[in-house]
Amino acid sequence: MWDKHTSAMKAKIILTASLRAVLEERPEVVEREINQPMSIRRLLIETGINPLIVMKVFVDGIQRSKEDLLDRDFEIVLMGPVSGG
Repeated sequence: MWDKHTSAMKAKIILTASLRAVLEERPEVVEREINQPMSIRRLLIETGINPLIVMKVFVDGIQRSKEDLLDRDFEIVLMGPVSGG
């Protein structure tokens, strides 16, 4: 849990192949520090990733909503749209 008296939380954001195809200028892994709890949606926006192109979010291996609050160090995997037939 986040404590305002401690250092910033560490975020490791991993973009899967379908998102990297859309966000070509972004590296596969983005690391950030966060100074206060925030929603996954807000983290995406502040990182320059449009939340509308993110179809699934996994935080530490568990699927989560973009509205969920992040309040500790975490690894987040973002999945973009997939197609096939």
